[in-house]
Amino acid sequence: MGHTVDAKWRDADAVAFETRVQAVNDWLEHTEDLVEMFKDDTVIASELRGVAGTLRSRRDDFETSAQRLRADMNGKVE
Repeated sequence: MGHTVDAKWRDADAVAFETRVQAVNDWLEHTEDLVEMFKDDTVIASELRGVAGTLRSRRDDFETSAQRLRADMNGKVE
C-alpha cells in the first residue's frame, strides 16, 4: 500500500512541475511580445530579456525535475 501513496505524491509533484513549465512558457510568449513592443527602449527591453533568461533557466529546472520524477515512477532512475 505504501507504493500507491508514493506513486500518487510523485505524480502530483510531476504535474506541479509540468504546470510550472507551461506557465513559464506562457509568460515567455507574452514577454517576447513586450520586448518587441519596447524594442526602442533599450533599458526596458534589456531588463525583459534578462528576466526571460532567468525564467528559461527555471523552466528547464522544472522540466528536469518532472522528467526525473516520471522516470523514477517508471523504474528508470539513472
